[in-house]
Amino acid sequence: MKYICLTHTFSHDAEIRLREEEVVIGTILAKCTQARWRKDRIEQMRINAGQLVHAMTAELKSPKTAEEKLAAGWGAWKHARENGSQYGHLSFGLVVLKCVFRALEELGAKKESTEA
Repeated sequence: MKYICLTHTFSHDAEIRLREEEVVIGTILAKCTQARWRKDRIEQMRINAGQLVHAMTAELKSPKTAEEKLAAGWGAWKHARENGSQYGHLSFGLVVLKCVFRALEELGAKKESTEA
Protein backbone atom coordinates (compact mmCIF):
# COMPACT_ATOMS: atom_id res chain seq x y z
CA MET A 1 0.00 0.00 0.00
CA LYS A 2 2.82 2.40 0.86
CA TYR A 3 4.46 1.67 -2.49
CA ILE A 4 1.23 2.39 -4.37
CA CYS A 5 0.76 5.64 -2.49
CA LEU A 6 4.32 6.72 -3.17
CA THR A 7 4.57 5.79 -6.84
CA HIS A 8 1.24 7.12 -8.12
CA THR A 9 1.46 10.65 -6.80
CA PHE A 10 1.86 13.57 -9.21
CA SER A 11 4.86 14.92 -7.32
CA HIS A 12 8.47 13.77 -7.53
CA ASP A 13 8.98 14.72 -3.90
CA ALA A 14 9.44 11.56 -1.79
CA GLU A 15 7.62 13.18 1.13
CA ILE A 16 4.38 13.61 -0.83
CA ARG A 17 2.22 10.50 -1.04
CA LEU A 18 -1.36 9.63 -1.86
CA ARG A 19 -3.63 9.08 1.08
CA GLU A 20 -4.82 5.58 1.83
CA GLU A 21 -8.38 6.73 1.20
CA GLU A 22 -7.51 7.82 -2.35
CA VAL A 23 -6.28 4.34 -3.20
CA VAL A 24 -9.33 2.69 -1.62
CA ILE A 25 -11.81 4.79 -3.60
CA GLY A 26 -9.67 4.64 -6.73
CA THR A 27 -9.02 8.29 -7.46
CA ILE A 28 -6.36 10.94 -6.97
CA LEU A 29 -7.61 14.17 -5.45
CA ALA A 30 -4.63 16.33 -6.41
CA LYS A 31 -4.98 18.68 -9.36
CA CYS A 32 -3.03 18.00 -12.54
CA THR A 33 -2.89 20.11 -15.70
CA GLN A 34 -2.34 17.07 -17.94
CA ALA A 35 -5.63 15.18 -18.04
CA ARG A 36 -4.32 12.15 -19.91
CA TRP A 37 -1.36 11.72 -17.57
CA ARG A 38 -3.72 11.98 -14.58
CA LYS A 39 -6.08 9.42 -16.10
CA ASP A 40 -3.18 7.02 -16.79
CA ARG A 41 -1.87 7.40 -13.23
CA ILE A 42 -5.30 6.68 -11.77
CA GLU A 43 -5.79 3.66 -14.03
CA GLN A 44 -2.40 2.19 -13.10
CA MET A 45 -3.08 2.87 -9.40
CA ARG A 46 -6.38 0.98 -9.65
CA ILE A 47 -4.65 -1.95 -11.35
CA ASN A 48 -1.96 -2.10 -8.66
CA ALA A 49 -4.51 -1.79 -5.85
CA GLY A 50 -6.62 -4.54 -7.44
CA GLN A 51 -3.58 -6.82 -7.58
CA LEU A 52 -2.88 -6.14 -3.93
CA VAL A 53 -6.47 -6.93 -2.97
CA HIS A 54 -6.41 -10.10 -5.07
CA ALA A 55 -3.21 -11.27 -3.36
CA MET A 56 -4.63 -10.61 0.11
CA THR A 57 -7.95 -12.35 -0.58
CA ALA A 58 -6.19 -15.33 -2.16
CA GLU A 59 -4.15 -15.71 1.00
CA LEU A 60 -7.28 -15.63 3.17
CA LYS A 61 -9.14 -18.06 0.88
CA SER A 62 -6.39 -20.66 1.03
CA PRO A 63 -8.06 -22.68 3.84
CA LYS A 64 -10.33 -25.34 2.41
CA THR A 65 -13.56 -25.15 4.41
CA ALA A 66 -15.89 -22.20 4.92
CA GLU A 67 -15.30 -22.45 8.66
CA GLU A 68 -11.53 -22.14 8.15
CA LYS A 69 -12.04 -19.18 5.81
CA LEU A 70 -14.24 -17.48 8.41
CA ALA A 71 -11.72 -18.13 11.18
CA ALA A 72 -8.84 -16.76 9.08
CA GLY A 73 -10.88 -13.73 8.03
CA TRP A 74 -12.05 -13.03 11.56
CA GLY A 75 -8.51 -13.24 12.90
CA ALA A 76 -7.33 -10.83 10.22
CA TRP A 77 -10.25 -8.48 11.00
CA LYS A 78 -9.30 -8.44 14.69
CA HIS A 79 -5.70 -7.68 13.73
CA ALA A 80 -6.82 -4.80 11.49
CA ARG A 81 -9.01 -3.34 14.25
CA GLU A 82 -6.29 -3.62 16.90
CA ASN A 83 -3.74 -1.92 14.62
CA GLY A 84 -6.07 0.57 12.94
CA SER A 85 -3.80 3.50 13.67
CA GLN A 86 -1.01 2.01 11.55
CA TYR A 87 -0.83 2.95 7.89
CA GLY A 88 -2.78 0.60 5.63
CA HIS A 89 -4.66 -1.28 8.32
CA LEU A 90 -7.99 0.45 7.70
CA SER A 91 -8.04 -0.52 4.03
CA PHE A 92 -6.81 -3.99 4.97
CA GLY A 93 -9.81 -4.23 7.29
CA LEU A 94 -12.17 -3.47 4.40
CA VAL A 95 -10.65 -6.23 2.29
CA VAL A 96 -10.84 -8.65 5.20
CA LEU A 97 -14.50 -7.82 5.81
CA LYS A 98 -15.24 -8.81 2.22
CA CYS A 99 -13.62 -12.20 2.90
CA VAL A 100 -15.57 -12.62 6.15
CA PHE A 101 -18.88 -11.85 4.41
CA ARG A 102 -18.11 -14.30 1.60
CA ALA A 103 -17.29 -17.01 4.13
CA LEU A 104 -20.59 -16.30 5.91
CA GLU A 105 -22.45 -16.54 2.58
CA GLU A 106 -20.71 -19.83 1.90
CA LEU A 107 -21.71 -21.14 5.33
CA GLY A 108 -25.32 -20.01 4.74
CA ALA A 109 -25.45 -21.75 1.37
CA LYS A 110 -23.91 -24.86 2.92
CA LYS A 111 -26.53 -24.83 5.70
CA GLU A 112 -29.38 -24.39 3.20
CA SER A 113 -28.15 -27.27 1.08
CA THR A 114 -27.99 -29.61 4.10
CA GLU A 115 -31.49 -28.59 5.21
CA ALA A 116 -33.02 -29.32 1.82
